[in-house]
Amino acid sequence: MISEGWLHFVEFELQIVALIIFAGLYTLRISHIVKLPLPKESAPVRGKPAKGVIFSFSTIVNPFSMDSTTKHLWRWIEFIVYHLGALSAILATFTLPFASGMMTYPVRIVFAALCLIFYTDLWRFLYFLVTALFLIYVPFSKISHYVYWFFARAYLGVRFGRRGVLPRKGPQNG
Repeated sequence: MISEGWLHFVEFELQIVALIIFAGLYTLRISHIVKLPLPKESAPVRGKPAKGVIFSFSTIVNPFSMDSTTKHLWRWIEFIVYHLGALSAILATFTLPFASGMMTYPVRIVFAALCLIFYTDLWRFLYFLVTALFLIYVPFSKISHYVYWFFARAYLGVRFGRRGVLPRKGPQNG
């Protein structure tokens, strides 16, 4: 049996400490990325950088923008389901203790289905303990790709949009 004191600790104090560590480490990483010099672009301007950025960011929601997902649509569906579940778990970590009013019964059922959370004291304790440890671990892991993804998409979009090398619409010749 988990005591109310321990359950409260992992839901509130431990989450806040983990989030502070998480935010601090990512603030350092992002400030480092922003300070990195960008390579000089010597190609002549032939397109619009903004169109390139829009195209670059839209590839995540368009399964037909990449050859691999066009041939294996199930991989894209698997990617979307996994990331929606991960997003739901992250949201549940903060909405359950800090915005519990929005966690009505139907919302809790959806979160439980997506995150496989069982609402007993032991499962809640384990869930919040694991998420706090995960928040501390993530900045040191390869899972950090989600931070770099935004910078990479913007950079590639500007480069390819400026060069005018975005894919053409309609059937491709040859």
